[in-house]
Amino acid sequence: MKKKEFRFKVGPKKVGFGNQRTAYVARPYYASKIDKHSLYESIMDSSGIKKDKVVGVVDALITQFEQLMMNGHTIHLEDFGSFKISFDSASKETPDGFTDKDIKNPRIIFIPDIRLRKKIKESLFFTEMKDGDASNDMPDEDEG
Repeated sequence: MKKKEFRFKVGPKKVGFGNQRTAYVARPYYASKIDKHSLYESIMDSSGIKKDKVVGVVDALITQFEQLMMNGHTIHLEDFGSFKISFDSASKETPDGFTDKDIKNPRIIFIPDIRLRKKIKESLFFTEMKDGDASNDMPDEDEG
């Protein structure tokens, strides 16, 4: 299998108690964000399926993900991974008295399938973006 290049940028990050010192860290460089319409085009190109059918299936998939997760289901797509809702919770001395106010930070978690993790680990090599590369923008910390 031919390895694919994945680029990174090195930049400053405040670390330590109270962010008192600066350290340098590597962060992924994302070439772009693919929106839903670009995804439609990519699926059409790779599958030969007409746009109206691709749009219908992708939109239905998104709707199903939303409904299933909000109804307490974990969605597992073999060879890709699992999606589920999670949250943080206050801690108490006894199991009594929990309310919705004790639940914080609801979020969707994606857990990649072991096959996908293995494929990425085996198929990527990393190179640093240098000055003069296509973009010198440091990726946002929350994207990495």
